[in-house]
Amino acid sequence: MAAIDASGFKNFFEVNYTYFCDNRQRKFIKTITFVCFLVYDVTSVCFLRNKMASTCENEKFASLSSEDMQSLLENRHSFKTKQCVEAAKRVLDQYFAAKELDSGRLLKNTKKEVAEFFINFYAEVRKQNGELYSRSSMVSIRFGLQRFFQSSAKYDIINDPEFKLSNEMLKAVLTNIKRSG
Repeated sequence: MAAIDASGFKNFFEVNYTYFCDNRQRKFIKTITFVCFLVYDVTSVCFLRNKMASTCENEKFASLSSEDMQSLLENRHSFKTKQCVEAAKRVLDQYFAAKELDSGRLLKNTKKEVAEFFINFYAEVRKQNGELYSRSSMVSIRFGLQRFFQSSAKYDIINDPEFKLSNEMLKAVLTNIKRSG
């Protein structure tokens, strides 16, 4: 097997055993030596040594396949961010079920209709036992929904002027939670 000259790359390391870019399974897989390049100081993107050897030896810049680039895009968010988005989507689905609304319609609505929906959502959302969510939970739910809507509908539910009233409703709810202790 050819040796890799990775001196031109910053933040790389070689390992023989690693969990391979799948934080959900968190299992160790015995593999051939990997060359790992750190991206955004959080995500490790791993390439098999024998796959990258010719690229590292012969070219200054790697030639990535479309699958490798898709993998980079899919793994750009941390495991905790993905968990937060999934939890927010579950809360949204539970809200739709409780209100007997069609969840599929929300992504097809205009920004104005989605903003009006969020005014009601922030005011009415509760835990399964009927209690208000904590302030940090409400902020986490909004963060998860922000990520979800940015990726699926291209809406920015935090900074877009169309969502000003819904964000004011969230602030009022957070103030109410703070007062109630």
